[in-house]
Amino acid sequence: MITVEKLRVYDSYEGDVDSLARMGNEHENRLFTSNGDWMLITNFYQDILLINNWLASKAYAENCMVSMRANCDDESYQILLSKLF
Repeated sequence: MITVEKLRVYDSYEGDVDSLARMGNEHENRLFTSNGDWMLITNFYQDILLINNWLASKAYAENCMVSMRANCDDESYQILLSKLF
């Protein structure tokens, strides 16, 4: 589940998982251990970029929104939505 804390950590390392591994503290690293949340956030940000640049079909954008809703808590979902347009 994507949370605001995970988005904050992801953004603080600018999406660079190697930086997290090298410089992250134990708690930050534990947030992403044994789950695919880091990659999921990367995919959501890429989807947002595609949608904002009009490079995604309406159906693709709708599927992205469904996936975000299913994988995020309410607050993190709102944060990701705010990045659209």
